[in-house]
Amino acid sequence: MISPRAGGRRLVAPVAALGLAAVLGFPGAATASAADDAAGIPTGLCGRDGINGEPFWVASSVLLTPEGKPDRRFVGPGSIGSVEWVLQEPEKNGCVRFGAVIIDYVAHDHERGSVEDAVETASTILEGVVEAASPGFFEGGTPGQLYRVLPLRLMKGEAAPDRYYFFLRAGRVPVGTKSVCAQDAALPDPAIGSRVLLLADSRNGPNLEYIDVEEPEDIVVENPGGTVWIAKRLLTGRPELASLSFDDVVAEFDEVLAAQAAQR
Repeated sequence: MISPRAGGRRLVAPVAALGLAAVLGFPGAATASAADDAAGIPTGLCGRDGINGEPFWVASSVLLTPEGKPDRRFVGPGSIGSVEWVLQEPEKNGCVRFGAVIIDYVAHDHERGSVEDAVETASTILEGVVEAASPGFFEGGTPGQLYRVLPLRLMKGEAAPDRYYFFLRAGRVPVGTKSVCAQDAALPDPAIGSRVLLLADSRNGPNLEYIDVEEPEDIVVENPGGTVWIAKRLLTGRPELASLSFDDVVAEFDEVLAAQAAQR
C-alpha cells in the first residue's frame, strides 16, 4: 500500500470519457464503463502514467462485482490487494482500521516550514468551496475521499476548467457491507460547503483539473463555526494564524504572494 506520489501522472480525465479498454487493457475492459456517482464525481479518474496504467482513483460504488469480489474492470493491480484485505479483515468498533500508509516519495524539494515556503513551492494556489465528496480508493490502494471544488479565486497558476478535484485520506470508505476508517490524524476532512485554500501541484486534463494535496501543509480548511484547520508547519513564525478567520488567513497568503512577486 502506498500513498499518492509526486510526478507527472496527473494528466487526467473521467474513465468514461477515455474508455477503459484504451486505459486498462484488462480482460473484459472493452465493455466496461464508468459514470459519475451520486455526488456527481467521476467513479474513475485515469492518469497517463499511473501504476500499471490503471485509474488512479476508483469510487466505492464500482469496487465490487454483484458477487462481492473486486471488479477488475475498474480496480487495477495496485488496489486489488487493499480491497481484498478489507473484505477479509474483521471490523473493530464499526469499521476496518486501515493502519499506516508507507510513504515512498518526497513531495517537495524541501520541507515546507512556513507560509513563505508553501507559497514559493506551490505551482497552484486556489481558494475554493468543497461542493461534493466521494469515498473510494486512490492509486496504490489508499482509501479516502475525492473532493470536488468550485474555484472562487486562482491566486497562483494557470487558468483551468471550472471544477477541481483533490484526494485526502479521510472519512469512511464503504467496501461492500464493510466500512473502512480511512482518516489520517494529520489531515483534515473538509465538510461540504467549507472553503479551502489549496497549495500544491496541479496538472491540466480534459474537462477537469486534479490538484496533488499530499502533505498537511498543502491545504487550509475553514471549519464549521469559523475556525481554521491549518498545518502546524505553516505556523512557524506565524502562530497567530491558528486563531484567525479563514478570510484573514487568505489575506496573509495574499501578502506573501505580493511580496514574493515584488522581489522578482
